[in-house]
Amino acid sequence: MVGLGRQDDAEALFEELEATLQPPIADFSVPHFRIHVALGAKDVSRARAAYDAALDAMETLEVGMQRAMLTGDLGRIDELAGDYESAVLNYRESMALDGDRNMHREAGAALRKAGRLEEAEVELREALRLQPADPHAHLEMARVLEARGDMSGAVERLRSALAAWEPADEGFEPARDARAKLQALDGAG
Repeated sequence: MVGLGRQDDAEALFEELEATLQPPIADFSVPHFRIHVALGAKDVSRARAAYDAALDAMETLEVGMQRAMLTGDLGRIDELAGDYESAVLNYRESMALDGDRNMHREAGAALRKAGRLEEAEVELREALRLQPADPHAHLEMARVLEARGDMSGAVERLRSALAAWEPADEGFEPARDARAKLQALDGAG
């Protein structure tokens, strides 16, 4: 629900879930869920505290198979904190730890924010190869293409993202951003 822009619903659902989980599942899962709730609230310090608790639980419970997931979460925390270089490293490490993880979109976004547009485009092309209908990847690719001066390519990617987000609530931030960006680019053309 956090990914759908419904932070309050996500927090309420998390509280219900937290009350039902039992150890040892709760020992790792609760702090892990807290990472995502904090990220949705854009609260870096709360996300880092939840990450530390989840990492401690992973090590205590000896569930090292969760390391790739937590490394990706750390990348999200770093990106939210504005440490894009560290975010990219963590996203790539997460994928190296688990070959089935696709964090190319996240790596592409962090690379764009770091001003590394060519690398960002490579990561985003891979994200779209793996998940062609991912509207978030289309939106991110539109941002990269716009920054590189390819306005028609950016418009095409924005339209792809918005087609997938057609049923989204008006307040859903990524769709709202894509609509505003499309309107600005269409108006400039």
